[in-house]
Amino acid sequence: MKKTISKLAAALGAAAVLSAGSVGATTLDFIKHIDGFGATPGVGEKAMEGTPFSSVFVPIATTARGYTRQNPSSGGIKDDAPYAYFDGNQAGIGVCKVLVAGNQCSPSNDDNVTAGEILGLSWGSDVLLQSLSFRGEAHPNDPSFAAGDKFDYSTNGGTTWFTKQLINAKDGVVSFGGLFLGANQQILLAFNNQQFYVSAAELTAVPIPAAAWLLGSGLAGLFAIGRRRRTVAITA
Repeated sequence: MKKTISKLAAALGAAAVLSAGSVGATTLDFIKHIDGFGATPGVGEKAMEGTPFSSVFVPIATTARGYTRQNPSSGGIKDDAPYAYFDGNQAGIGVCKVLVAGNQCSPSNDDNVTAGEILGLSWGSDVLLQSLSFRGEAHPNDPSFAAGDKFDYSTNGGTTWFTKQLINAKDGVVSFGGLFLGANQQILLAFNNQQFYVSAAELTAVPIPAAAWLLGSGLAGLFAIGRRRRTVAITA
């Protein structure tokens, strides 16, 4: 399906990272993020490697990267030549191996995560990943998945992989139960037996414990007192 591309500058900007004290979950709606850029829902957008993107629909620094995968039996990443790719019309983020003029994916049916591809997602602060939402390849009419449809994921660069069902919940919303991801730590999402797009992510920011603030304030106070005493002793 042919897509038009909005300017990358329209999709990128200074990301508003969630407050350290926030404890509520936030849903990052990638479909709204990309479909909101065009007058029609057929707008696609390339997500540049290593570049955070932000909008009113993505209120936390997010980076998407594309990879090709080694043979699943050997695990790991083969290379990072592919691009993470925004696809409109109720799809989400996928992976494209070849970009042509106008940042179009060639062939046009290679803009999801398919055989031998990995999508890496990370966020600019510590988060708890509550869930990811998925869309099927025949979007917008294929939001759900069948029993037995799977994907693989890794949080250690592909050294260890786990498998989840894409049909864990209605419309491919798969729970991760508050999986901790440190700032800029990637979760790798790889093809297993079914093509997919990632349409949304539900995150909870990790708050800085109140005790840490109290400890920091206490140490700062002790440092100030000690410095003042040393100053007095020198000038007396």
